[in-house]
Amino acid sequence: MKIRILLLFLLSYSTLAQVSFRNERALRMAVQQDSIYQGNQALAKKKGIPLHVDLGKDKSLQFQGFSEIGEALYLTTDSNEQAAKMTRTNLLYPGGSLNLGLTGKSDSLLGKLGMWDGGGVLATHQEFGTRATAGQTTPFSPLLSDHATHVAGTLVASGISPSARGMAYAADMKFWDFTNDNSEMSTASTSLLISNHSYGYQAGWIYDETKKKWQWWGNDAVSQNEDVKFGLYDANTQTWDRIAFNAPSYLIVKSAGNSRNQNGPEAGEYYLLRSTTDSSNIARAKNDGYDIISTSGTAKNILTVGAATLSSLIPTKAADLSISSFTSWGP
Repeated sequence: MKIRILLLFLLSYSTLAQVSFRNERALRMAVQQDSIYQGNQALAKKKGIPLHVDLGKDKSLQFQGFSEIGEALYLTTDSNEQAAKMTRTNLLYPGGSLNLGLTGKSDSLLGKLGMWDGGGVLATHQEFGTRATAGQTTPFSPLLSDHATHVAGTLVASGISPSARGMAYAADMKFWDFTNDNSEMSTASTSLLISNHSYGYQAGWIYDETKKKWQWWGNDAVSQNEDVKFGLYDANTQTWDRIAFNAPSYLIVKSAGNSRNQNGPEAGEYYLLRSTTDSSNIARAKNDGYDIISTSGTAKNILTVGAATLSSLIPTKAADLSISSFTSWGP
């Protein structure tokens, strides 16, 4: 009996020691990533690299850092087209056929849901009540984001307007903007269970509505035909894997991206190189094939999610769902 008690004590002590070690490592990593982020921001300003690129129609790019070969990297938000009936989440609700009565409200899950996005959430919206709170103390950039508010609504909107009801409509959530996400995620990973990231690094083609021109975001020093960031396991991707490894109970959920219907201009038509005024008409690869998930979406310790199209109101079989025309394909 004494041996069993001793073994249980040693196992419990070992588990607590591991958790403490992982938490310390996560916090050290957060400090390191914040230093990298601040250094990149200062270097971009020194070099005159734009920190924000407006593409019109609520679409923009935000400078985040540099690649291993010195390429400026920009984040952009991905569209969000989800529904409880499509995912059959409604079967979990009170009155659902599974008889589970789940709404997202639970004392054990308080403070466990997070979201990073392209700006601040309109937390005073009637659909949130007091359940959406800022996770950061620094000013949001931008202060309010339609995209961030929409994604937050998909997660936790209460359903005052029935068509707006979120997946976990009684849950609470914390939100951050993505400008310093690696550091913030590492810090928050010690308390979160799951977080949503409907954004990714710009790669390949994107249309600039303000200039009515396509932009090409590849790096000619690496390839004139395709953007190497598609399918690339880079330093930032490795960072997300390390964050997840340090917090084994924490799941990072990321959008695959919306690159598949962004296929550039007609043959011979001039386009812009990134957000500069330089132009070219060299033929480039289109985004209409496989292997068009950029960088962090390729991380192995996270869940990357694509988008589907619904052919009937409530799917009952696989044939009722099909992959959307815009969602990025792997591997």
